[in-house]
Order: sequence, then structure tokens, then C-alpha cells
Amino acid sequence: MFNSSNNLCGWANTKTNEKIITRESNSVNKLAFSGIHIVSPKVFDLLPNQQVFGIIKPYLEISKKHTISGFLHDNDTWFDIGTPDRLNQLNLFLK
Repeated sequence: MFNSSNNLCGWANTKTNEKIITRESNSVNKLAFSGIHIVSPKVFDLLPNQQVFGIIKPYLEISKKHTISGFLHDNDTWFDIGTPDRLNQLNLFLK
């Protein structure tokens, strides 16, 4: 969930209605996480010291004291090419 300045202020699970609020906001936009990150190297000092972890909860914790901004890229074309079949679909699209 992002406030009117597009800063991360919480998270919501649309299936279970679970919510985590990190900053109060009068209005929020619910945005999906695309997995694309542009970060300052300083963020690595704020992340868990583990080899493997999910990024959502650490980002929520960081957002309590630091700004994490969202970026809308709705007019862009994106493809998940994590499988050979999806890569083939992209190749067909590009032809």
C-alpha cells in the first residue's frame, strides 16, 4: 500500500484481509509488487543478515523509518520469462 506521495505505508493480503500498516495515511493505493528494484547500496545494511529471505517484510520494516517509493509502470510491457515456454511466448511476441 502506497500513500498519495507513492511512499510505502503498508501491506495488505487481499485473500485474508491481513494488513500491516507502517505509516498512517488518509488514502492508500494498493499496488502489486513487480519484483523490480532500484535501490541505494545503503539498503543492504538494513536488510536481514541471511542468505535467503522474502523482501516484503524487510521493506515494510525499513519503511517505518526510511522512504521506499513505488513507481507505476502500467504503460510498459513486461514478460515473465522464467520458463522455456514463457521465453518462447516472448519470442513470438517480438516477431
